[in-house]
Amino acid sequence: MGKVWNSIGIGPKVVMTIMVVFSGLLAAGAYLLGQQLHSDLERVLSDQAFIVQKQIEVTRAYVTKEFVVKAKAAGMNTGVDHSAPDTIPFPATFARETSELLAEEGVFNARIVSLTPLNPKNAPQDAFEKEALAALASGQKEFTKNDTVNGKMMFRRATPDLATAQACIGCHEGKRIGDMLGAVSVQIPMDAPAAQLQENLSNMYMGILAVGVLMMGLLYLMIAKLVVQPMKSLESMAVRAREGDLTGRASVNSQDEIGRTSESFNMMFDRVSEVIASVKTAVSGITTGTSEINAGTSDLAGRTSAQAGALEETSASMEEMTSTIKQNADNAKQANQLAVAAREVAEKGGAVTDKAVEAMDEINKSSKKIADIINVIDEIAFQTNLLALNAAVEAARAGEQGRGFAVVASEVRNLAQRSATAAKEIKTLINESVQKVGGGSELVNRSGQTLAEIVNSVKRVTDIISEISAASQEQAAGIDQVNKAVMQMDQGTQQNAALVEQATSASQSMAQQAEDLLRQVEFFKVQTESGSQRSEITAKTRAAVHPQSTGGSGPQYSRAVSSITGTAQGKHSPNKREVTVGVGSSASNGHKKSGDDFFEEF
Repeated sequence: MGKVWNSIGIGPKVVMTIMVVFSGLLAAGAYLLGQQLHSDLERVLSDQAFIVQKQIEVTRAYVTKEFVVKAKAAGMNTGVDHSAPDTIPFPATFARETSELLAEEGVFNARIVSLTPLNPKNAPQDAFEKEALAALASGQKEFTKNDTVNGKMMFRRATPDLATAQACIGCHEGKRIGDMLGAVSVQIPMDAPAAQLQENLSNMYMGILAVGVLMMGLLYLMIAKLVVQPMKSLESMAVRAREGDLTGRASVNSQDEIGRTSESFNMMFDRVSEVIASVKTAVSGITTGTSEINAGTSDLAGRTSAQAGALEETSASMEEMTSTIKQNADNAKQANQLAVAAREVAEKGGAVTDKAVEAMDEINKSSKKIADIINVIDEIAFQTNLLALNAAVEAARAGEQGRGFAVVASEVRNLAQRSATAAKEIKTLINESVQKVGGGSELVNRSGQTLAEIVNSVKRVTDIISEISAASQEQAAGIDQVNKAVMQMDQGTQQNAALVEQATSASQSMAQQAEDLLRQVEFFKVQTESGSQRSEITAKTRAAVHPQSTGGSGPQYSRAVSSITGTAQGKHSPNKREVTVGVGSSASNGHKKSGDDFFEEF
């Protein structure tokens, strides 16, 4: 049942649903209307029965007043059997017999049912009358019921029969005016009114059914026009979209909910077509970008490989230069130490020379003093010679007496001459010694000056060597820093090689994803795209994903990266740290790089 219902179109579904609802409403309306009509019929029959009961009461009172009283006054009797000429019927008997005559005419049947009947025919005859007496005795004002009597449907109504006149009390002992004597029961045939009611209901049902069928037909046409056709248009649009064709559009013939929905679907398909066209264009751009990235990474791999080799050679040269500069620094340090020692020796020699110059000056001064003393001796000898001459002259004058004195004077003269000669020789020697001491003093002064110049030169040499040593140490430190920088550059080159490899892997993965995305969106056909454009985009994407099939640089890049990796792993010095970074793997420092981190670093 569910499958059959699901296979039915929306128009028949709506019409069938409305028919079911309409049928339910019609049935409910018919039932309620039938109940209302039956209620109205019962009310009408009840009103008729009320009128009949009032007529019976009025007639009985009238008969009692106008006939029974006068008849008794005239000597006539009242009784149940009023066949005698002087007997008239009781008012109740009159009412019963009159009702029986009317019942024979098919109008209604009314009778008085007594609690204490004088006539057995006025006793309760059936269950209704018994129930009515019991209900009225309990205080009800009326008792009604639809009952079947002799195969006919009857409306039966019973009301209390109250004692309203003294004549009534005379026939019913122990009763007072206002007491209930029994019940007035009226039954009215319902067959004819019920048949008429049923006919009216049938005619009404047929009319409603005809109107309903007409309305269903009109409703179906309206639904087919306003709902089914737009929904079929939307269905056709959805079926074409299911097959990837987004060029279909739904017809919009109204501005109601379905029309606005169709218009919204058309706008949505327009937007989706624009998005898919944009995605295809973006995929084409991505494939072009990935091709350029692959080519760039290949070139970068070659340059990185050459840079790695150059850095290896530079690193080796820097290590040799560092060793040479360190050796020069050590030699300069030793030369500085020797220069310092030479300066100390020269300074000591200068001090000794200064002391020698001072000693020569003292000797020169002593020689000058000796020369002065020799001059004094020479003068003394000269004076002595003069005195000896004077003594010889005086001895010559004295003659013989002065001969001995002349000998002494001659000896003194000889001694004075010898002293003078010795003094001259000593003077000559002292002069020569003074001259030699002066020359030696001058030479010593010159040697002192020379030693001082040597000391100054040694000082300058020491300062220069110190500067050379300091410069060599600074140069060694600078070369060490340069060597470290080269090592860091080498390490960076290795990292760049790994990053290049990761970049290519990422670009190839992105190209593959672009191809997958293009393969997905190629399923859709949009209005802004031709078949040649689709083929061109597909060819570009596949060329970017498979560069080796179009002469791309993928294998060259792989060889370049392998060369870089081998160089970095085979030639790095022991104090270098090897770096290996791959797609999805962690670097040597344990940090896992995401795609964003990778491209940010790259």
